[in-house]
Amino acid sequence: MLDTDPVSDRFTEAALNGTLPTKSVAAAIARRRAAGLRVE
Repeated sequence: MLDTDPVSDRFTEAALNGTLPTKSVAAAIARRRAAGLRVE
């Protein structure tokens, strides 16, 4: 299937340029816990 997401090129470009924002696993877990979501 061809990629039909119009913003996917921006994500790919940012990843290749090293400018894609990233988050740590610890931050993702903290965010899930704060939202009352399960963390397994």
